Amino acid sequence: MRLSQYQEALATLPPALRSAILDALNGWVGDADLSQIGQNICDETAFVEADFASLLIAFATELASGRSSRDSWIVTCRSHKRRGRRLPDANCPSILGRARGVDDHANSVAKSSGGALTPLEAKRLLLKHAGGPVGLAFESFLRLAPLGNYIVWATFNAGNLAADPFDQG
Repeated sequence: MRLSQYQEALATLPPALRSAILDALNGWVGDADLSQIGQNICDETAFVEADFASLLIAFATELASGRSSRDSWIVTCRSHKRRGRRLPDANCPSILGRARGVDDHANSVAKSSGGALTPLEAKRLLLKHAGGPVGLAFESFLRLAPLGNYIVWATFNAGNLAADPFDQG
């Protein structure tokens, strides 16, 4: 059985770094938010091995600095925030997307319409056409709207899910 990308990247690290990462992830198991982050790390499919190894090395380095594992992960993610899918299409998962709230996406669609749609009208159209055919006029607005503001990472602020995950505050 082939190793996951996480396992492959982890295997390239020196034993001390590998141990620090495994200890941190094992320590997250009892926390609902952190355990999900740990699972996301293990299930990652969009990093090439060199970037994944770099991410894990940076995480282990942050752990060694004395920061908490949560804060170490946040600092690490921020330092790698523009890295991601560079896999050839043949090696890319069939579904690779991002999550975005309907209201946020509706605002972007309305903005991309150049005033032809209000955010409320865009939201209604998004909900109406979810999973079905879309009219040509609306499709043109959808194509112009960005898919999301942030690449890969979700917010780290459970109290404010709309918070910028890369803010430095």
